[in-house]
Amino acid sequence: MFDRVLILAGKTGGLTTPEALAKGLPFLIVHPIKGQEERNADHLLEEGAALRCNNFPVLAHKVDALLNDPSRLTHWRANARRLGRPQAAFEIVRVLLRTQGRMPIIGRKAPCRTPAVRR
Repeated sequence: MFDRVLILAGKTGGLTTPEALAKGLPFLIVHPIKGQEERNADHLLEEGAALRCNNFPVLAHKVDALLNDPSRLTHWRANARRLGRPQAAFEIVRVLLRTQGRMPIIGRKAPCRTPAVRR
């Protein structure tokens, strides 16, 4: 979905943030909600993968400034890419399959057999 996007302007929700980072998309954070979105926003700002803009009239100016400064945009995207985990789902499955025999299985008497995961 984000293949043709250069900058993501919006909220730093629990689904949008990892998807954007997996694609190396920097954020222009707009009005994050207190709680998870605020914490995600703080993390992205601290890591140099986002800017914050809660003033809509200034938003267009910030986007223009970033698009007109390719070196800054490249650096910003590199920071986002560094934070991204595009293979996270595969990593989770690998860990689960590796530890399958050691994990307690609640409600079953024997471990279930899981087919091999192919990429």
